[in-house]
Amino acid sequence: ARLVDRSMSGRVEGYQAELGKVVHDTQKCKGRLLYYFPPKAAAPVAEDAKCTGDAASASVQEDGWIGWHNDSGFFTALTPDIYVDDESGEVIDNPDPEGAGLWVVTRDGSAAHVSIPRDCMCVQ
Repeated sequence: ARLVDRSMSGRVEGYQAELGKVVHDTQKCKGRLLYYFPPKAAAPVAEDAKCTGDAASASVQEDGWIGWHNDSGFFTALTPDIYVDDESGEVIDNPDPEGAGLWVVTRDGSAAHVSIPRDCMCVQ
């Protein structure tokens, strides 16, 4: 949060760098790590059930999703995905780059795949 303050105060006129202090002083949860267990078997997916960014496509399927939620914090930082071989514990490349990873539901109800570069972090 202090890095966001430092970055924003140099870019946004009138920005008051208080996010770092607020995050430090709050009693709210400051982090959450999501872990998805490996799938038991690759089940075929019907063509009309695949998630795409096209609003005219099928409705968003929730299987495997974290489920509907609102972030309760005032600051959300998203890091790139990490994929791990369940047997060896080694970090591996994304085994399903078209389907696995961060998906968000847009305001029009369609799904959008979000890809965060390895050396970046997204803040909202």
